[in-house]
Amino acid sequence: MRKTGGAVLRLPDRQMRRHILAKQHLTPRTAGANTDVIAEDLVGLHATGTTSPYLQLLARMTGFRRSDLDQALYHDRALARVRCMRGTVFVVTRALLPIVLAATRRSIEPPSTRYLATLGVDVNDFRRLSDRIERELERTGEALSAAELRLRTGAKTSLSGVVNLMCDQARLLRDRPVGTWKSRTFTYRRFREVFPHVGSMDEDHAVRLLTDRYLRAHGPVTMDDLVWWSGLAHRKLQPAFKDLGDAIVKVEIDGATGEYFVHADEVSHLSRAAPAEMPTVVSLLPELDPYPMSRKSRDMIVGPEQKPYTTDRSGNVTSLIVVDGRVAGVWDISETPDPAVRIHLFDYRPAHVLDLIQDQADRVGQLWFERRVPTRAIASMAPLHTRSAGAVLSPLAETE
Repeated sequence: MRKTGGAVLRLPDRQMRRHILAKQHLTPRTAGANTDVIAEDLVGLHATGTTSPYLQLLARMTGFRRSDLDQALYHDRALARVRCMRGTVFVVTRALLPIVLAATRRSIEPPSTRYLATLGVDVNDFRRLSDRIERELERTGEALSAAELRLRTGAKTSLSGVVNLMCDQARLLRDRPVGTWKSRTFTYRRFREVFPHVGSMDEDHAVRLLTDRYLRAHGPVTMDDLVWWSGLAHRKLQPAFKDLGDAIVKVEIDGATGEYFVHADEVSHLSRAAPAEMPTVVSLLPELDPYPMSRKSRDMIVGPEQKPYTTDRSGNVTSLIVVDGRVAGVWDISETPDPAVRIHLFDYRPAHVLDLIQDQADRVGQLWFERRVPTRAIASMAPLHTRSAGAVLSPLAETE
């Protein structure tokens, strides 16, 4: 790996966090101008939870409205919701679409196929059902849910597994949810109807492009971080890493062990960073936000005593209160009986930081409820690793 000035570049950990916050549009100076730019710069928005992309954008855009993402997803078709990295759903840009599909398809299709087999749907069944689904969608020209497709095609079994595999194969596209923006049930359209010009790409080339974009978006990172984020095997990523050659620069971070890498284009920005002059930055990030989820090791952003309260047994991260790049607490939404934004802080914070946290909580409440709601402080919470997988969606629910 290339060195800088004859020596490996060394970074203070706070400088590294400030650099990543700026790249992630999480500082006032670098707030994104629109949804497409942010989704491109982050290499996608995590979208396993249907509300999470809206909240990721809220944290990164001034004046963000839910309709901004809806416009990009369902009208402009500048963004698409697809399953890709680590077998999870992301919202990605049109430019990223062929890259993520080609790079990850080999890793995400087999689990979907095996799941169908457990439902008693074999290869021949899938072929018949998928062809009928495509014909029905072409005939109607409408976006239909799995339940509607089952009714219209006369299928004798649930089609949820079938449409998921068809989405993995880029035959179907997840379209608008059924009901409100919070719904987890989607309608589907034929992929080629919406994105007729998205061509196929060589898998190895796609992996190299994905690796390059990941380094630009999330570096400094380790190889283990890349493996975690992408869900691809080390043996698949190593050739891509090698092909990038001098585009990758090794760095050291104070207090961190392991080999960290950044893209060569970032070295001058890192060298000029002056974090001490920057004001305090506070963000309320939703579950599975790209800031923590882009790396396997989160030692630089969360202390060891706090990890049980921020990360579940699968490595998924809950909704976080982040101050200057470090995790300061956890938050969530209470809808009933009394709507509120709940917050739990891990330690004391001065008044000016509490004011900034309140400002962000007010923005979240306004987006969620379309009106201002109270902020409720929660004194304690149960560790996530002792609870069910869904606890990351509502980490403070068991405290009241």
